[in-house]
Amino acid sequence: MTIRGEVIGNMNRSWGTVPNESELKRMIEQYSDSLLVMIMSLPSKYREVILLYYYQELKIREIAVVLQLKESTVSVRLKRAREKLRIQWEGVDEDE
Repeated sequence: MTIRGEVIGNMNRSWGTVPNESELKRMIEQYSDSLLVMIMSLPSKYREVILLYYYQELKIREIAVVLQLKESTVSVRLKRAREKLRIQWEGVDEDE
């Protein structure tokens, strides 16, 4: 099995739903190159919250201040960004 196949298999087993923060952080650490490509392909409004939250380790309220958004908007964007990343990973799995 390829590394990519193993990654996808692990994700499919553990991610029946939108990944939570700890799962996404673990994935970033283990599969940072592939994930970074996917993050960079996200629309900017999702990409920026993912980068600020996971790479800069800002809290939601801090991101809200930086981006001049409501905290609820940041939370929704994070949730949608995670969902888009999950869908992208599933798409990679279907290509194999």
